[in-house]
Amino acid sequence: MAPVITPPLVPAQGKTGDTVTVNGSGFTTAATVNFGSVLASTTFVSSTQLTFVVPSGAPCSGTVQVSVTQTGVKSNPVSFVILPAPSVTSVTPACLPAATGGSVTVTGSGFASGGTINLPTTPTPTALTITPPVNNNAVSGTIPGGRDPGTYQVTVTTPGGTGTPNVAFVTLQAAPALTSVVPPTGDLPGDQVTIYGSDLDNLVSVTYTVGATTLTDTTATAFGTYVLSTVPTGLPAGAGTITVTTCGGSDTIAFN
Repeated sequence: MAPVITPPLVPAQGKTGDTVTVNGSGFTTAATVNFGSVLASTTFVSSTQLTFVVPSGAPCSGTVQVSVTQTGVKSNPVSFVILPAPSVTSVTPACLPAATGGSVTVTGSGFASGGTINLPTTPTPTALTITPPVNNNAVSGTIPGGRDPGTYQVTVTTPGGTGTPNVAFVTLQAAPALTSVVPPTGDLPGDQVTIYGSDLDNLVSVTYTVGATTLTDTTATAFGTYVLSTVPTGLPAGAGTITVTTCGGSDTIAFN
């Protein structure tokens, strides 16, 4: 009696290493599953059911014909779709405020509905579900606020696997906290000042305000706990404030 496969395979799609159930009739303990041109590891369950493991020799993606052979007789073929593992290439923006979180877009390939964007954030890991409509090359999600500051690896998991570790990262940054300006007084346009504080990386802007005039120092450079800045040309004399903005937020300090 020739073996017969009743489609579909269960599941009808997957990746290398997945276990698949073959339903049908006429199976014996001599049955072997052909996964394309590769013999798969086969388990006899009953005369109406076999299981097999998608072999490591399977292609990375595409449709493979699956059949059962026993005592030299081959069954009808049934299709199985190999799902490609997702590949992550980048995440934007690369920095967000830890307090509020925000939307990120992950680019790469092989993304699929039902997958997740994963970040090992603390105190709660973040898993953002990929929902339709799905762009195979870019997916978006919103990281909740209240996660601990830090730099976290971004991966994408789909039924095809987990893609590309150690490639894409996002930083959740605390808001800056300014503590002092050196020198604190006598600063004139063109003078260099050092602004001290914490969480000053990922600098966005440094602005000086005196009265109704606000000017931006486009040359400012951040070093984590301090910022080197030049008082902008055209700033009026007098007491004012300096506002430092990073991807984590803003803080303001007085100067004279």
